[in-house]
Amino acid sequence: MKNLSTAKAQPGKTDRSRYRPVHGTELHKGFYCDNNNYANLKEIDYDGHLAQIDDDEEHLTSAGCLLEGSCQAFAMQVEEILGYEAFIIKECNGKGHHVFCQATLEGKIALIDARGVTTSFDEFMEVAGEFVKGPFVIRRINENDIAGWQSSSDNSHEEHLALAEAVIKANIECYKID
Repeated sequence: MKNLSTAKAQPGKTDRSRYRPVHGTELHKGFYCDNNNYANLKEIDYDGHLAQIDDDEEHLTSAGCLLEGSCQAFAMQVEEILGYEAFIIKECNGKGHHVFCQATLEGKIALIDARGVTTSFDEFMEVAGEFVKGPFVIRRINENDIAGWQSSSDNSHEEHLALAEAVIKANIECYKID
């Protein structure tokens, strides 16, 4: 098994640790700085890197699943590691959702998911909008949400948590509000 340091993303063309202006007065950092191309996030390959991950589970070989598919594990780990509160944006009809964390940056709401940090709700919705298409609510995640994710038969929750922890710790500069 390789060291968890392999969880580090390949360098982008810009410094992901620095905030960049977007849409005029909004800010972002992390993988958002890669021109909204999340290929570097999706190229973080975990096949065989974490003991908890079953190598036969193809969906667990890339960190891209933490943005689309296992966002709840990512948000739960951000909350545990960095202390930012986890929220869910959910269609009112209960069908689609995206889980993320929220904090404050320079007096604005900052939204944190596997892409990094943004104060632009429009930019955040570029991915969240793939799952939340109609009227929605935003609320804190609760014990029922967590229990559902833990018991889901098609979700390897513990493995996703391990994957999220490795990505966050190896790329902490992308997610830390400073």
